[in-house]
Amino acid sequence: MGGPCPREPTSLRKEKEMTDITKPTMEIEFRGERFKVSKAAFRSMKVQKKMALMEEDLKGAFEAMDAILCGGLDDALDRIPEADGTVSEYGASAEAFGALFEKIGEQLGKN
Repeated sequence: MGGPCPREPTSLRKEKEMTDITKPTMEIEFRGERFKVSKAAFRSMKVQKKMALMEEDLKGAFEAMDAILCGGLDDALDRIPEADGTVSEYGASAEAFGALFEKIGEQLGKN
């Protein structure tokens, strides 16, 4: 009866998924800095699964965070301020990064 459904190669599907999930976006203000985030990525079950499995697959979790930040994870790590407003030359601390993602969750949960 026709055989299996044709599928794109995995690498092309992943590239397409990363492109598609960056829409629609919004900006989040956090400690005086603005960050572009993807509502679609945040709500994606694939992204949420990667976040939930962080302890088992850290690379996947960072890919998920990068998708939520519209491909701007490295930039964000350089700009996320600490609670006192300072930005370290080594990038954001785990606490500051966690606080940003808590803010993202609060904001996207409202929209």
